[in-house]
Amino acid sequence: MRAHWASLLSGTAVGFALQYVHLVLLSQRSYKQDDTMKVSRRQGSLNRVWNRLKFGFSTTFSFRDINLPTQVKNVPEFSKGVGQVPPRKVFIFQQTITTLICGLVLDISASQPPPPDYADVFAWENVPLLASSRNVTGPKMSLKLLTTSVYWVNMYCVMQLVTSSFAIIAVGLDISSVSQWRPLYGSPLEAYNLRRFWR
Repeated sequence: MRAHWASLLSGTAVGFALQYVHLVLLSQRSYKQDDTMKVSRRQGSLNRVWNRLKFGFSTTFSFRDINLPTQVKNVPEFSKGVGQVPPRKVFIFQQTITTLICGLVLDISASQPPPPDYADVFAWENVPLLASSRNVTGPKMSLKLLTTSVYWVNMYCVMQLVTSSFAIIAVGLDISSVSQWRPLYGSPLEAYNLRRFWR
């Protein structure tokens, strides 16, 4: 297994463990307390089982508690505005395009061969950013900025690809509604100062 996938999976496993502690031990959230999941006895046991599975899926993957009283602050809205939810087919199409673009970016990034002088370029003495001013040259600074940018673009694409893939499955199978899959990030154009960046 590649190191970045192993890292992603181990981080996700820790996230789910913390989510379990939050839901079951601290919040003591229960299927019986959720008004949206209540089904009358006349609708049959199959519907009750399906609704329990939907509840389990939505609570497991809802790290932001979207549309609940416990929703975290500053969850981005859909691009149409506050309370505006795109139609189901439009949402699935948008998420499919996003998944394809992110997968393509990751594939292109992973397929690039290392430079021929890899050992010299990424030698330990080149790692510190400002340790020695005489070692800081234009090409070295450009390489540091490029590798840092590629790293963050890749991380964004991995997180967006995973989120969009689950959104397609969940909305496509009617496990959850479109309104529960608000954007992962807000617009980068709104992050013009440090406070807004962290919102």
